[in-house]
Amino acid sequence: MRQIVIDPNKCDPAACTNGICVVKKACPVKALYQPEPYEVPITDWNRCRSCGKCIAECPMKAVRLGE
Repeated sequence: MRQIVIDPNKCDPAACTNGICVVKKACPVKALYQPEPYEVPITDWNRCRSCGKCIAECPMKAVRLGE
């Protein structure tokens, strides 16, 4: 199954409220997490179901489905 990939060159958590990534909030299975606010989110591929909700929510267009 294809998995979510976050491009760290496009992702800017500082643009999100209090540095908390909006895609993290959009994930229904909590597959995205941030070690600290203002850091680029990390994908837990064991949880990710490739639903695409995070892709739709990212204002930076930094999230995509990988190969």
